[in-house]
Amino acid sequence: MGGLRAAQATHLAGKNLNPYGNESKFFKAHSRAYAAQIKIASGQLNKAKSQYSTSMNNLDKINNAEIIDFSGGVGGVDIGGESVASLAKKRAIEVKRVIESIKTPFAKHVDRSKNYEAMLKAGELTKKQHDLALKNSVEQYKNGQKSIDQNSKTYQLYSESLKLRILC
Repeated sequence: MGGLRAAQATHLAGKNLNPYGNESKFFKAHSRAYAAQIKIASGQLNKAKSQYSTSMNNLDKINNAEIIDFSGGVGGVDIGGESVASLAKKRAIEVKRVIESIKTPFAKHVDRSKNYEAMLKAGELTKKQHDLALKNSVEQYKNGQKSIDQNSKTYQLYSESLKLRILC
């Protein structure tokens, strides 16, 4: 029996047919099925890309506190006369202020430089305005660094005076 199947397979292979019947019908049916699966997968991939893009945009908006509804209320919920949205806005502004206050002069300079570069590329600043703004940013960086250096020296002197008081 096994020899008969081998002979049939060899015979079919010689004729370039598959054991399921007409080769073109077989491949057409399967190619249509695969094409449908590819179309579905492609649609799902595009949907996932869109959702990812939307999520990243929303994350940027949250980071910039733009996603908050500033209309004065969220579903009519008020807390002590203030809406949830206004409280969230105040909190976001406060968090932003704290983050800005702990940045080093160099980090502030880098942020300003990136902002100026984006404005230049968008055509909001001329090259001359960009260069002047960048020069001003460098000066602010140098002044901020001088302030840190002075505070550091003052702290060192204060620390030394405390040590002398303890020894005396």
